[in-house]
Amino acid sequence: MGVRGSLYEAHQRHLRWEKQATEALREAYELNHPILIFQALTIFLKIRIGTLLDECLDAINHHKKYLIEPSRRATFQRMFDDAARLNAESGSEEGRLQLDDLKMDFFEVQGDIGAAKNIAAALYPVATAMGIEPISRRAKELLHGDTLLMRYERELKASEGTDKDVEGAAVSDEQLARIAQHFFEAVETPVARYEVVLQRFRAVRQMAQERMKWCRHLVMLEDLSKSKIRETAYSELASRICKCEKFGHETKDGSVDATIVIADFKKTYCGTCQSRDPKQR
Repeated sequence: MGVRGSLYEAHQRHLRWEKQATEALREAYELNHPILIFQALTIFLKIRIGTLLDECLDAINHHKKYLIEPSRRATFQRMFDDAARLNAESGSEEGRLQLDDLKMDFFEVQGDIGAAKNIAAALYPVATAMGIEPISRRAKELLHGDTLLMRYERELKASEGTDKDVEGAAVSDEQLARIAQHFFEAVETPVARYEVVLQRFRAVRQMAQERMKWCRHLVMLEDLSKSKIRETAYSELASRICKCEKFGHETKDGSVDATIVIADFKKTYCGTCQSRDPKQR
């Protein structure tokens, strides 16, 4: 719930930015100032393309092809045409590069990588020569197939093809601490404690190691009654029990100590089990 709250706040910020950009665009048109209108248009386009990127990432997560409706695509094209016309009047080379950078992003997010790379190939040497590092870097990333969107899709596919226990069991203490810190910052609840979050991820790693070395059927269930509530999430260690997914055995008494829970379960149910099946042999 804490993470959902953070995502909701991020979405609300995005809506506020779009509202502010819309107001700035309206004021620029009222002033009839070409340069201000162009800048307001490019900011508005950047925010709108950011929304498209969010939608594209969500589609990738759900294994769906992302498509932009023709009406939305036409709206974007009109804004691009207006911005290009305004910039042609001022003759700004930097403005042209800004617009090409946005077009490159727009083509990439709708899956037209060929068109995006054509823009990047022309954009990269000019932006580099002019010392416009952000645009130069983006063009280079696209030419090398290493944009945020491309990396995300590659890593998601690689992750889905890998046993999560293999990855989880091999996480180092340093990586675990970093993951826990990112999660802790995302939770944003007033009572959350980093030590509690870190202990949770330690238990997750410990269970992955148990499934690798002891038995793939062993799982740990965590009491989520407090972590689901924003006001109490991760304020204290959660109670846990172990369960055998094959036979349905469960620990009778829970504990906040994962090591104790695992040891008790093994002693009670695993001693004479002929079906123990570790993933790592």
